[in-house]
Parts: sequence; structure tokens; C-alpha cells
Amino acid sequence: METIIKLTKENQFEAKVPSGAIVRISGADASGTLPPAFRPMEMLLVGLGACTAVNVISILSKMREPFRDYEIRLKGERAPQPPKVFTNILMEHLIYGSGLSQEKVVRALDLAETYCSAFNMLIKATKIERSIRIIENAGEKNLKEEKNGEETQKSDM
Repeated sequence: METIIKLTKENQFEAKVPSGAIVRISGADASGTLPPAFRPMEMLLVGLGACTAVNVISILSKMREPFRDYEIRLKGERAPQPPKVFTNILMEHLIYGSGLSQEKVVRALDLAETYCSAFNMLIKATKIERSIRIIENAGEKNLKEEKNGEETQKSDM
């Protein structure tokens, strides 16, 4: 895999990947004059979320789970001093549908994390937690789990 990152103006870059996609990236913008662009640490969260989401949808589809929508929300906490690495990441999965199997959804997320390269790289350096919300027409089931090599906690609310 390769990418080219080119300076376009002061503290503003464009990254081009083999697929042809171009992403704007910026450093700190003390002046407030740069157009909106991803910051590098935001890109890490986006990469983790996208990698996981692509796998979740693929696996749920292969399991023939009747989901109608999916959303992943990520929140990263960072160290207060440089280097401001992620110290904790919460991944909240929202799966919408009727008749979803809680067991299959959890299994799909486990498999998605197994196959997600970004997850496997980041889990070595930071604590990653996940919560699962299965949202059906009749109500909502919540599961909270910790995925950092420690004991996994599950509760059905």
C-alpha cells in the first residue's frame, strides 16, 4: 500500500491513495483560516471505524441477519501531554432491524475485530471498549463490552 501526501498550502496537505481518492489533511490551524480538513488523529479513528464497519456489514449479511441500518460512533480519549496518543477508544455499534439475534450480532462484531487490521494494530497500544445497541421497533437491547485483553463484561438492559 502506498500514499502520497503533498503540501498544498501552509499546514494543509492532500493525500492521494491508489484508488484515486483524495483526502484533505491539516495540522493545527491557529489562524482559523484553513478550510475544514481531517486532522491526523481523526484519520486514525475514521480508519478504525471504517475498517470495523465494512467487516461488520459483510459478516452480518453473510449470516443473513435482518439488519436495516448500521452506525458506528467512536470516541477517543488522548493523553494530556505530547505525544498525545489515544489512551482509550470507545466504539459504539448501533444495529437497526427486527428479529436480530443478539448472539449473532456479538459474533459478527468479534469476527469483524479479528479481521480488521486497524483494530488489531491499535489494540496493542490502547484500551478499546465497545458497546452494542440493537435497536428494534419494539425496543432496544444494550451490551457493554471491554476489548483490551481483560475480562469482557456483558449486560442486557
